[in-house]
Amino acid sequence: MREDIKTPLEMLYHWERETPQPVFLRQPKALQWTENTWAQVGDAVRRVTAFLLAKSYPAGSRIALRSANSKDVVIFESQYRSWVQSMTGPDAVIFE
Repeated sequence: MREDIKTPLEMLYHWERETPQPVFLRQPKALQWTENTWAQVGDAVRRVTAFLLAKSYPAGSRIALRSANSKDVVIFESQYRSWVQSMTGPDAVIFE
């Protein structure tokens, strides 16, 4: 991958590091808006990644997500990249 092109996970970590407190995601829930900062989303990505790594799934395992169209999709997509890279290395090719 070219040095000047960043993955969504790399960009998440960049903005989490540079501006952790501004709101990154906003969504309605039970007729109320909830807000998540860059730091909160980064933390959620790391927690989900740690959970999957603790399960010791073998390489090639299929992991599914059942979710509404919400922040969970963004968190899972970022987490998936982090999990694959932790199992295969930073140059892993991720097919979507």
